Amino acid sequence: MDKQARPARDKLFSFSLILIAGSICYFSYSLLSVSRQIPDILDQISVVSKQIDRTTHNIEPLLGTVPNILETLPSILKTIDNTTNSIPPILAESANIRAIIPSVLGEVESVRTTLPAVLDRVDSLQKQVAQLQKDIPVILKSVNGVTAVVHETNQRVDKIIPLVPKVLGEVQATRAEIPNYLTRVENIVANTKGISEEAGKGAVTGFFKGIVATPFELLKGTENRVRSSLKNERLLTDEDFQLVYEASTKLLQSDGQEPQAWRNPTTGNEGKLTILKTYQYNGESCRTVQMLFKTRNGSEDTTNKDVCQSSDGKWRAVD
Repeated sequence: MDKQARPARDKLFSFSLILIAGSICYFSYSLLSVSRQIPDILDQISVVSKQIDRTTHNIEPLLGTVPNILETLPSILKTIDNTTNSIPPILAESANIRAIIPSVLGEVESVRTTLPAVLDRVDSLQKQVAQLQKDIPVILKSVNGVTAVVHETNQRVDKIIPLVPKVLGEVQATRAEIPNYLTRVENIVANTKGISEEAGKGAVTGFFKGIVATPFELLKGTENRVRSSLKNERLLTDEDFQLVYEASTKLLQSDGQEPQAWRNPTTGNEGKLTILKTYQYNGESCRTVQMLFKTRNGSEDTTNKDVCQSSDGKWRAVD
């Protein structure tokens, strides 16, 4: 039995020896490879050693600051603790702000919606301011005109005041003479009973038609057309046109060479009537009258009107 197993053990031992020999050869080869790399490894160690020396040299100053760092570390830790403690209130405030944001966004949207209307109003105000700036010279001119009128009125009043006592004296004297005048008038009436009433009426009528009725016949039915032709008609009053009537009377009763001016201290308006030409039309004597109106704001308007004198002496406007 042992003899039969021995060859197998020998083979196994021989195979083991072969494996050990191979391992020794591989180990020898590995040692040889390592021994070849030893110079490079030593060079690397030298380089690393130098770097370690430099690092050690740089670390030494840092080591000197370590005690200071250690001293400030408690205050740093305390600051960190305070910061950590303040984080919850900050988070709560942030939550409140986040809750307010929707209403703020709504308000912003509302402002954006109303912004065009606000801009339109701003543009309108700018236009009004620009127009006001343009009107300021006219306004100032009107103020200056009013000031001049007030000054002129004051001067007239100053001239009239000294005459008041004299006028009052004349009035008293006139009142004292009235009874005598009434007696004389009664005598005249008694002495003229035999004169024809028709002849007297015609004479008086002709007189007043030629003089008193002239301004009313001149612009009768045409006042509205004259007013509508003026761009500043709203600044002219009935009192102004009454002065125009009076000026037209003087103009037509004169030779027409000199213009007739008028002025209303109450309204500050003034004007002038001028005869531009004289001509014959349908057997009647006609004239072209230019009416100049100057209102208190400094603007001027002119309009022309043709008038003709009929055989009865009355002046009438011709369209």
